[in-house]
Amino acid sequence: MAKVTPSVMLDEMSGKAGSVVYVKTKQGTIVRPRRTPANPNTPAQEAVRDNLRRAARGYEALTPAQAQTWEDYGQTITKTQPITGETYNPTGIAIYVALVSKLLQVTPTAALPTAPPTSDFVGDRLTITVTPSAGRLTFSASSPNSLGTRTELLVQRLRSRNRTPQAKKYLSRGFATFATGSLSAEVTVTPGVYACAIRYVNANTGQQTEIVPLTVQTVSLALEKTGTAKKAA
Repeated sequence: MAKVTPSVMLDEMSGKAGSVVYVKTKQGTIVRPRRTPANPNTPAQEAVRDNLRRAARGYEALTPAQAQTWEDYGQTITKTQPITGETYNPTGIAIYVALVSKLLQVTPTAALPTAPPTSDFVGDRLTITVTPSAGRLTFSASSPNSLGTRTELLVQRLRSRNRTPQAKKYLSRGFATFATGSLSAEVTVTPGVYACAIRYVNANTGQQTEIVPLTVQTVSLALEKTGTAKKAA
């Protein structure tokens, strides 16, 4: 990695150029080798991409009148740009793809909607605790989910307990439907330190709440008993 002394030209330079990338830092403009990001194409990644493709095709199949209802629905929603802090209204296609891809994630066999949701979704107000054990995290709820609501289980591996979890780095590890007599769900993980969180999802519309951070837990190695050694005679 090479460090470049800032100048009038380099102060305005950023982005990619050939085999290098220019990055602005507090110490000046840094030149880094341009690398192609790893793309392991895991089953989870492929599922997300497939849901996005299905959602995009669903929007293309809408009639002009139906598409306009989604455009109007987007104007009722206000989002905040995380970097600039500016507020904006999502476009019809953006809100459609976001909702439908989430709907397909939680309910893969769901029929694609043609009309936007007719009411807000606030989720549940359960108390969720997380208990670590060898090779797993157990999420336990204080009471059942309401009808049509799923609890998405989220984890984020940290380098140490002193690291601060990042909101965009939580990974979904499935959806729990907490019910009477079944108020816990397990997530299998490798040994390490994990920030745990949940969010509620409407299984009929794809609407979701903000992430609800829980606790940071340390998971140990799962040991499998293979038998008892016998002392030789």
